[in-house]
Amino acid sequence: MNVKISTFIIASLMTSPLAFAADNSGDGQVHITGNIIESACTVASDSKAIDVQLEDRNNTVFAASGDTSAEKEFKIKLENCNSTSYKNVKVRFEGTTDETGGSTVLANSGNATGVGIQILDNGTPMDFTDHSGWSTTITDLTDNDGNPEIPFTARYYAIKSSGGITAGTVDTTATFYLQYN
Repeated sequence: MNVKISTFIIASLMTSPLAFAADNSGDGQVHITGNIIESACTVASDSKAIDVQLEDRNNTVFAASGDTSAEKEFKIKLENCNSTSYKNVKVRFEGTTDETGGSTVLANSGNATGVGIQILDNGTPMDFTDHSGWSTTITDLTDNDGNPEIPFTARYYAIKSSGGITAGTVDTTATFYLQYN
């Protein structure tokens, strides 16, 4: 009889974990999907660091605050644009603005005083502090055989009248960002 009881106890011990085991089927699932797409465009190597040289101006030509100089054109060049996934591109700029000149005037880090710089999109000064301030010019990615060039202009902007503008260097930098649609 001891053998029967021992066999029963051993059999019970071996099967009892199965009786108390939790259901391993889970309570739900997460299904994750996505797409790997081709990149939109590549910024051309000569547009990764664009140098714009404005013409020299006499400090007395700016008679009043708000006076501007002639504009100098520059272009952001893109290459290898994928017009299958994207159709167009817009640009925005960020930079340190001049407190007196406002959000559309980049501060001068050179030694001239009383003057800043503006970047214009189709004649309208860009706002350097508005992160939703994308260019109004929307460039088609199929332009120039998939290598579009986005035009902008830069100009001097008088923050003070001629008596407050001193001669010297004018230097500023803005960072551009691209938005593809």
